[in-house]
Amino acid sequence: MKRCALLVLVFVAMISFSAEAEEKESVAFPNLKLSALDRSSTVDLASFRGRPVLLTFWASWCGPCRHELPELEELYGELAGTGFTILTVTVDSTPAAAEGFMKSLDLHLPVYLADRLELRKLRISSIPTTILLDKKGGVADVWVGYFENMSEQIKEIVVEMTKDVDEGGEQQ
Repeated sequence: MKRCALLVLVFVAMISFSAEAEEKESVAFPNLKLSALDRSSTVDLASFRGRPVLLTFWASWCGPCRHELPELEELYGELAGTGFTILTVTVDSTPAAAEGFMKSLDLHLPVYLADRLELRKLRISSIPTTILLDKKGGVADVWVGYFENMSEQIKEIVVEMTKDVDEGGEQQ
């Protein structure tokens, strides 16, 4: 009886270990249509499949966003050529507020607007909220709020995701 119990424990431990060793499946992120700040064009999030995408939801009235966005712009420059992209989504009520904010910080990241209904569906309740999507469009990680080492965490994950991409952004 003791031997049987021991075998069961060993079997359960082996299953647990192999399950942890397998790569975790990411949760699919819904496709979003984002409008350019001037509403002249739209971007379909699904068009970025095949490369990592960082979505950050922010507002001009958000104090932590003043720290996060410049760091993300620097990260975007560091990861140029890897296929990585950043899409910033303002939740400001007017495009002028977002434009003024970006200009005051001398930022040049792409800024988009999302439909309020879509934002509610995503349950974005804190600003900033930053979501890293993997190459398949699944959620790789989420940061709610601003954290000093967040851009380093993002960089580590993106570097791992893009190991098989050459300098021109092409798959090897």
